Amino acid sequence: MPYGIGIDLGGTQIKAAAFDLGTGERLAALTEPTRDGEAEGGLPAWAAGARRAFAALRERCGGGLAAAGVSAPGLASADGRCIDFMPGRLAGLERFAWGEHLGIPALRV
Repeated sequence: MPYGIGIDLGGTQIKAAAFDLGTGERLAALTEPTRDGEAEGGLPAWAAGARRAFAALRERCGGGLAAAGVSAPGLASADGRCIDFMPGRLAGLERFAWGEHLGIPALRV
């Protein structure tokens, strides 16, 4: 069963969900606090939380990941690989390499 994962990075929460791409049924969902301004393992806490959420959904849903996307505040780059401009909060978000961070080089924001 092909499924997709979406991650929404917000100011206070990271919301993540997996969906069956054939039916649109939500397979699993979870939230984590964003923890803006904090660090975890040498990364901004929001980056570590997004990676943790992504990994948990992949583990829960198994093989068959066919699509993934991240929504985040700010202005996306022309190629859609990162946020180019987001001043004033979520330090480290600008030009953060989401695809590399989550292990999916083709990922777009």
